[in-house]
This record gives sequence, C-alpha cells and structure tokens, in this order.
Amino acid sequence: MVGGSQGARAVNDLVIGAAAILHGAGRLPHIVHQTGPSDEARVREGYAALELTPWVDVRSFIEDMPVTLAAAALVIGRAGALTLAELAMVGCPAILIPLPTAADDHQSRNAAAFARAGAAVVADQRTTTPQVLAGLVGDLCGDADRRAAMSRAMTKLGRPTAAVQIVDELERVAGVRTGGAEAHH
Repeated sequence: MVGGSQGARAVNDLVIGAAAILHGAGRLPHIVHQTGPSDEARVREGYAALELTPWVDVRSFIEDMPVTLAAAALVIGRAGALTLAELAMVGCPAILIPLPTAADDHQSRNAAAFARAGAAVVADQRTTTPQVLAGLVGDLCGDADRRAAMSRAMTKLGRPTAAVQIVDELERVAGVRTGGAEAHH
C-alpha cells in the first residue's frame, strides 16, 4: 500500500479499516503501508489497537520505491503522475483512490485512463468504505490471473525512454543537435 510520500489520511483510514475486515475473514495479506511522516504514529497505533502489527510493515516513507513496488502483488494508492509512472515501470496492478481535491480533478482523469487500460481499479474516496475496499482487495488478491492481466496492462503504460524522448524534443525545439537519441543511451 502506498499513500503517497506525504501520506493520505483518508487512504490510511480506509486501509486500516479494510485490513481489520480482511483479518476477520482470514484473508489479510502482508501489508507494507507508507503513511507519510505526519500520520505514522497514528497509523501504527491503529494497527496495534486491532492487533494487526504482525501483518503490517508501517513506514513513514519508502526510500527504494521501485524495489518495494516490484515486490508487491497489489498497490493501493493515489493517482498522481509520479505514482502512476512508478507503477507502470514495474507493472504493478493497483487500486487507485484519486485525491478528490486535486487541481482540475487530474487524479480522477489519470485513474480513469489506467482503469480503461485494464491496469487498475478506481475507488472514489467519497464513496469507498473499508468494506468496499476490503472486497476489492480480497477479490484481487484471490485472482492471480486478473492481477497478471492488470500487470501486463500496467507495463504497457510505462514509458522507459521518456527522459530521452523529452531531451530529444527539447533539443529539436531549441535547434540543437548533440547526436540524437543514440547519444543519450
């Protein structure tokens, strides 16, 4: 689970509630929960009160996100551009909970595009309950074939050469040529 580097209190609360439900049903997977610095203690206390600490690795911030994402079977997180780029680069299926107050609602549009591609499921923060999230997690964790299809779709959205393409386009616009894309590899 990734709540964003600054944390996402609403997502943190949904995940804690969903974890309790999944645990009660005997379906709680191991969770890596990035809380953001300001919510770490509260999230730890929430899991401790539910006696779920053996199943949850709570972290304020994840230093090596690509490694953590590559090891994940499923990610729950926001739908900002950097999060989606990281997910696409490692091909990790996701449940996306767009930030409802994002400028121009761009996270909802981002999430919808990933859902249309088959790479993610979208959960609206305003209407998603812990029960709904637990159902989504339980269904996806129990369906390896669907997660594999989502992973393939997610990988297709990745742009591993984006930086080179941007530099090439900037050089083209500026009228500068330093050898093209081959020189950047």
